[in-house]
Amino acid sequence: MRSIALIALIVFPLVELAILIKLGSILGFWPTFSIVIGTALLGTAVMQRQGLSVLRRAEEAVAQGRPPVGAAVDGVMLASAGLLLITPGVIADCLGVMLLIPQVRTFLARRAFKRIFGPEVARDANRDGRPVPGERPKSEPGRAADGKGPVIEGDFERLD
Repeated sequence: MRSIALIALIVFPLVELAILIKLGSILGFWPTFSIVIGTALLGTAVMQRQGLSVLRRAEEAVAQGRPPVGAAVDGVMLASAGLLLITPGVIADCLGVMLLIPQVRTFLARRAFKRIFGPEVARDANRDGRPVPGERPKSEPGRAADGKGPVIEGDFERLD
């Protein structure tokens, strides 16, 4: 695993540099330089603006009695997008712009949750609490998910 990480840390910057050189030869120095500076400024703005937004969403979730996991995951992904945009390079910029798209962040969060916690947690990992598209809605209080029979909630204690 370390060798893969080491290779990635060596190969990724070299590929980025090769693409920047090729882009510079096609567009010229100043347009390429402007793209690098522009995306760095965009990344800085994203990190400043979204940091406060994520904090506000986390506070709202806590006020509503929900854990702020969705806001935290969203915040980490937006911070990653900002860092990728600040980093000079075309591939990093493309990845950073993709992380700015909410649907991409939701997709990646669901995949990560599924891989870490299993499919049951990933199904409920929608960051806004809205129903997940394409899935059946959660059951209403007092009704089973399939609509048959009541659901009885309660606490239990094992007497062994």
